[in-house]
Amino acid sequence: LVSSLLIFAKSIFIPMVGYVFVRLIIPGGTMNVSIDSLSSFGFLYCTFPTAPTVFIYASQYTITVSTIASSIVFGTIFSAPLMYVSARMVVVQFAAKHTYEQVIMATKLNAGSISMVCLFWVFILFLFSKRYRSYPHIVLMHFMIAQFIECLGGVTLAKHSMNCA
Repeated sequence: LVSSLLIFAKSIFIPMVGYVFVRLIIPGGTMNVSIDSLSSFGFLYCTFPTAPTVFIYASQYTITVSTIASSIVFGTIFSAPLMYVSARMVVVQFAAKHTYEQVIMATKLNAGSISMVCLFWVFILFLFSKRYRSYPHIVLMHFMIAQFIECLGGVTLAKHSMNCA
């Protein structure tokens, strides 16, 4: 539970704090750089996952090494899609109005396609390991099917919108 809260704080809360701090520290745009671009950079920089040196410090001082190791792995896995979507949304923020929908649809297409592949992979793993027989995994399988259908709809909409444009 503690590692999950730390991963959530590092991936969600810290980027928002970085965004606000950059806005507070820098009073205005300097040298043709706007405050919006600097605060967006602060947000994106804070979405990077935890550095592996934390594991080295934990092993040197023997402080819950296994918890730190798993937290770094899960934090990296969780922050990768967050970094991608955040970078795309920063592009949308500075995009012209006519390219706004194209960027959104391309992001939806990419994220939905990757999600569908990952969902299919986990679904196959559940079937081969026979874990789908227990009740919690049955509920999870239903959520996975619903998420797959949602991703399929998003990818279909994005492909249709991109073909019409």
